[in-house]
Amino acid sequence: MSQQLSLSNTRKEYLEFLDKTGRTRITANEWIGSASLSPKAKEKTTKSYQNWKKQEEKKKLPKVVKSDDVILQNKVDYDIMGMQGIVPSNTTITNVRVIAGKDSSTNIRDRYKIAEKYNVNATELNKKVGVVQGKYYDYEIHWYEANGLQLEAKLKNKPKERK
Repeated sequence: MSQQLSLSNTRKEYLEFLDKTGRTRITANEWIGSASLSPKAKEKTTKSYQNWKKQEEKKKLPKVVKSDDVILQNKVDYDIMGMQGIVPSNTTITNVRVIAGKDSSTNIRDRYKIAEKYNVNATELNKKVGVVQGKYYDYEIHWYEANGLQLEAKLKNKPKERK
């Protein structure tokens, strides 16, 4: 009974996949072990379906995810609007949010390039943003993170004057 329910759910997902992607329904694809499909065609169809299913799952994630405050691992040099300086390591970053990557519905555009550069898994990357409080200004800081390692941290946007 449970196998039949599972097969019914798989068929339903397959039909949704066809509907959303505008592909043509090939009834031979609906039968497991169909002799009319070559092994290569079966593999291609299966991969296509699995990729679509992953994308559908990713869409269910929120766009922005709140995260815990963190400590800056490496110092960051900056030059913003003629203001130059450094943010020292071990500075607390507050109001941290994941804005793209594995925990968000938004993908990181350069994820493969960054993953290759730092020898990390592209599926583990997150892009985060937070606030660093200076003596006179608050700065918005962006960085990539994979497995707790902060990569390419930089200050963005105009600093906000502290009151």
